[in-house]
Amino acid sequence: MLYFDSMNFDTENSEKTLSDSHTCSDYCEQIRLDLESFISNFPNKSFAIRVLAKESAISEKTIKRLLKKTNRPTYDTIFALYAVILETEDEELILSKVAPSLSNYLNQMTARKLKKKKNLDYDFLEMLKKDPVICELFVQAATGGVNESAIGYRYGQYGLELLERMSELKILRAVDKGVYELSPHAPSVEGEVLKFIGLRFSEVFSKPTNSQETNNNVMSFYANSLNEEGYKEWLRIDTEAFYKKLEVAKMKEYKGAMRYFTFNATDSMSK
Repeated sequence: MLYFDSMNFDTENSEKTLSDSHTCSDYCEQIRLDLESFISNFPNKSFAIRVLAKESAISEKTIKRLLKKTNRPTYDTIFALYAVILETEDEELILSKVAPSLSNYLNQMTARKLKKKKNLDYDFLEMLKKDPVICELFVQAATGGVNESAIGYRYGQYGLELLERMSELKILRAVDKGVYELSPHAPSVEGEVLKFIGLRFSEVFSKPTNSQETNNNVMSFYANSLNEEGYKEWLRIDTEAFYKKLEVAKMKEYKGAMRYFTFNATDSMSK
């Protein structure tokens, strides 16, 4: 949340309404002008950009590019920024307050989004399949946050670009300079997404050589024929074990810096 109350825009009714640009009809120019207006309310430009990045979950790099007009923002990026600038998440209200050059563009994009509306989890699954590293960034962000410098060291420019993309899509949000955590708007993890992440982590991080050493990790597989009551008992045991692990993770005496994962699947062998 913002920790100051007013933006001091010049309006007759003290509402945060943005004036249209008379020098350029391009919506990118209007965005630049509105960003400059927002920044002018702060004593320091860098601080203003940092605040805007944190509150909007849009990276500082993206905001700087918008100020230079070297980046064409997505529909979601625009609304995320103006939600902070205008202090409202009501899309209809935002559309009514932004300049005509920008509202016309957003209205066109709204029509396209409604026409091509897809399930978010399905889109996220396609993202994971295309860029599996997103799995790792997603889980790391949900378990203590991800650091930009660490990601750059491990994955290079590719990882930094994925961070920026996930931030623009509101999967991640910046909580400090160079630090990201999972956004409240992040897609849910269930069904095919859950399976993909579990298999990805098992493939990348499970260490077969360690399974021979006590207390290093656990790998197990078992299959047999059961009746319905026996299968339900398996499911009960698995569910109980899972929630016991959650309880352990919440206990203060077990908190630590090393990240671990657990993934389990129990099912019939019929397709």
